[in-house]
Amino acid sequence: MIAGHGIEKLAKANMKLGFWTPRITEFCFIIGAMKSGTTTLYEYLSQHPAIARNHFGKEPEFFSKSKPPSSLDPYFRQWFPRPFRRQIALEASTGYSKQPAFPDVARRLTELPGRKHFVYILRHPVERLESHISHNIAAGEIMPLPDGALPELTHQLAVSRYAEQLDAYRSAFPEIPVITVAFERLKSDPTTIIREIFMRLEIDPNVNLRELPPLNARPKEDAETAFRLTEAQRSDVVEALRADVRRLHDAYGFDVSIWGLI
Repeated sequence: MIAGHGIEKLAKANMKLGFWTPRITEFCFIIGAMKSGTTTLYEYLSQHPAIARNHFGKEPEFFSKSKPPSSLDPYFRQWFPRPFRRQIALEASTGYSKQPAFPDVARRLTELPGRKHFVYILRHPVERLESHISHNIAAGEIMPLPDGALPELTHQLAVSRYAEQLDAYRSAFPEIPVITVAFERLKSDPTTIIREIFMRLEIDPNVNLRELPPLNARPKEDAETAFRLTEAQRSDVVEALRADVRRLHDAYGFDVSIWGLI
């Protein structure tokens, strides 16, 4: 019997030849949120032997593409599972929680056969928004405005409305509760959080985890691209997000007290 990397090499070789291709039938989607530690969460979860990494990167964004794919076969081929053992395909496409920019993701995911799990890591929504804007500026997607003026924030605010993003998954998958994780808890106690997720995935939680670099809420940023709201702007943004934060607690049971916004 071929073990370990030998099976993976055999799977790759057979796929290239058009022969036998093992297919994963269980999936875990880290749906976001952008700038909330999804990379760290992905790297921790993918250390488990029952979890298969995506071989083309953590963010395939397969179901958020503007043109729906005609076949799911290319998606299945992004993993090379070991046959005869349970494995969960893991990905972390942050476009899966960016409504209304990508409005049909949850519905498209209903077309994927197999068992599904959803994980959503949530960061203080105002800090996430600031980091999102900094990312946009660094990427040249928006230009910094003079005198501390705010750019147009419709998209960034939408991505920080976590309850609104969760609504799409509750509608599409009423029988599958999304696993919500606080960024702040992952930062302070990653081992406990990861083991809690493993238990929710019904896999052995007692695996040895390689320690990853500290998860910083505000990584070092270029002074030219780092964006910070003024106190007045922050107050306006908090007010714009307050109703969603309250609903995140009331409708989804998420402990929002760590953010001090309501």
